[in-house]
Amino acid sequence: MHAFEYLSVLLSIVLGLGRTQLLTAIGRWLELRGEIKPHAPTALWAAFLLLVYVQTWWAMFALRDMTSWTFLQFATVLARPALMFLLSSLALPGPLSPEKDLKLFSNGAGSGSCRSSWPCWR
Repeated sequence: MHAFEYLSVLLSIVLGLGRTQLLTAIGRWLELRGEIKPHAPTALWAAFLLLVYVQTWWAMFALRDMTSWTFLQFATVLARPALMFLLSSLALPGPLSPEKDLKLFSNGAGSGSCRSSWPCWR
């Protein structure tokens, strides 16, 4: 087993957890569509995050040619999926969130998701 194959497992797990977080929130939104007031920018942000997850997973494949990895290099590569997981946690209300208006949510707790995303796009 090469180093990339070994390290890509953890990267894939973190990316998978983030996608699961986001898709679960979207499913909850669809399930409670009669109670939750939609907000187009919030929905677009969630869709954009899903697209970025796929792009990130695809871009990680380019690292397969690296034969030697240091912990710092791996931690740096792992930082992006970890930050994306946190962004997904803030993108849509969680199951314990009392907020049923996505516009109010995105202006409150959810505002951290879009505003804090700038390190992902370097």
